[in-house]
Amino acid sequence: RLCKASEWNRACGERFPYGDTYSEGTCNVGSGRLRPSGEMAGCQSADGVFDLVGNASEWADDGMVHGGDSGGGPGTTCASRGKRFMPTMFNGFRCCANPSR
Repeated sequence: RLCKASEWNRACGERFPYGDTYSEGTCNVGSGRLRPSGEMAGCQSADGVFDLVGNASEWADDGMVHGGDSGGGPGTTCASRGKRFMPTMFNGFRCCANPSR
């Protein structure tokens, strides 16, 4: 299923998936091109989720795209979001699952 915005935000973290201070070259921001998911090993959250900032912005159930894309710069954070599709943006989505009990 499409991730809830709250799930996406919790997975990403407060500022960046890897911490609170921007680290150039850690996530795919500013390149203007997609890279294979997980290629940038440092762009990983505490939960082990890759590419929540940069690369492709991701749709969530709130109708917004989250995390910015590879066209953004240092200001692309976990809080980056937009409400509309733009042909110049890389858009995608992440699937979430309910934990089995």
